[in-house]
Amino acid sequence: MEALCKISIKRPVKKAIKKNIANKNPTFIEKNSDAISIDEVPLREYLKSIGLGWVINLKNILLSSDISAFTKKYHTRGRKAIHPRTILGLIVYGILMRQSSLRELEGLANRDLGAWWICGGLRPDHSTIGKFISLHSETLSEEYFVTLTKELVNKLKLKSSDYAADGTAIEAASSRYKLIKAEAAHIASEKAQNEASAKPEDKNLQLKAQVAKKASEIVKHCQEKRKANGRPPDKAVILPKEPEAITQRLKNGTYRPAYKPSIMVDQNKLIIGQYVDPTNENAAIQPMLNQQKVIHEILPLCMMLDAGYSSFFILSLFIELDIDILCPQGRVDRDNKWQKMSRNKIFDKCIFKYNEELNIYTCPEKKELRFVKVTEERKQLCSQYSCVDYVKCPSRSKCTKSEKGRKIRRYEADPLKEAMSEVFKNKKARKKYCQRKAIVEPVFAEIKERQGLTRFRTRGLKKVKTEFSLHCIAYNLKRAISLGGGFYLLIFHFQQITANNFDKKKQNCVFYAILTL
Repeated sequence: MEALCKISIKRPVKKAIKKNIANKNPTFIEKNSDAISIDEVPLREYLKSIGLGWVINLKNILLSSDISAFTKKYHTRGRKAIHPRTILGLIVYGILMRQSSLRELEGLANRDLGAWWICGGLRPDHSTIGKFISLHSETLSEEYFVTLTKELVNKLKLKSSDYAADGTAIEAASSRYKLIKAEAAHIASEKAQNEASAKPEDKNLQLKAQVAKKASEIVKHCQEKRKANGRPPDKAVILPKEPEAITQRLKNGTYRPAYKPSIMVDQNKLIIGQYVDPTNENAAIQPMLNQQKVIHEILPLCMMLDAGYSSFFILSLFIELDIDILCPQGRVDRDNKWQKMSRNKIFDKCIFKYNEELNIYTCPEKKELRFVKVTEERKQLCSQYSCVDYVKCPSRSKCTKSEKGRKIRRYEADPLKEAMSEVFKNKKARKKYCQRKAIVEPVFAEIKERQGLTRFRTRGLKKVKTEFSLHCIAYNLKRAISLGGGFYLLIFHFQQITANNFDKKKQNCVFYAILTL
């Protein structure tokens, strides 16, 4: 027995077989929606009978869209994942139904007929949906938005020469009751840094120190900005766990921690560009122009902006790009008087006429404001002009409240603004600019009121960009259905028929014949 135990059994060694998986594509779980029926009535027919035929069009558009940016992030081995098209379709459908939280989307997949059609009967839970968004956050933020919008523009043969852009303030997810003052943020950052240096092996403390340091840096920048604008820097506040959300005025007049999402819309009311900045709408113009150029392959002929964009940076940018711009200096009244209205009911700066040869300003009472000196304000040079004969002026009470008379500052953007004022003296320019509200404002109304984006659900600028991009994708898909009608059903049907029987040249001939019917 002992001899038998000492005998060593040699088993054959399995050689590692290297499988060539480089050329293989990952496989996904995807089910056919046509197999679902209710009381022996196909779900397709049932959706049409209850007014949800647009859901069928929505899925057809997603089936024909390019989602290679999503599929390339999955492995060829392991358990199969639900198809990215299915998860994306569920998210878009949920947004259009004003249900965008992960739990709400899970509930839709379980009980909603439209979600059954989108998912083919699959029921992804909130964890699966959340992992999908986290995995593809960068793709969803911009890449897929641009790819999808370009497909929609090309397939619907949409053309536009005029565009309008605007921004709004949307409240952040974090509560305003967690705001702390700048001094408290600096103390918290110093305390977190000391704790992290004392225990370098603790990853949680290191992460906490990084967040606190970032909050301290942002609030310090806010203090410098407030000081430059002549406001008390010690009143700056910040959210320690969401420092990118800056306290700003919302459309309802309240002040909350918020972000500034911006959109660029064409004449067909399709979103061509979207961007989110913590506070500055002007910073969104260049990224949105880049997106527009990728989608249409040419820059716009004319851009319409409101008075919030009237700055040297924006006006000089459009001059450099050779794009016509319509952007008034300020709000205009309802009597079609295209001139800036003063808030404190005194003569506005635009009423004073500047003489470039004499380097003087002339007021409505024909009195001169002469050059005094050059100073630096708000990080730019400006020339100061002061009135000489102001003691016996009959309009002094309407002009200034200062005992030293009226003073005017001339910035480097003023020549461009004066040129824009001359443009708005043309009736055609005023008539064209009146289209701006009709182009861009209904889009924000749709996103806020019908899609329910009155407050972000995610925290942090990166996640907020993904969330806003998903709302823009959902809006564009809905708008494409409205513009195309049954177009996508027809095209998709012929794509399926001709895919295996004709090459691409013959397919294009078939599609052209359909379009010319």
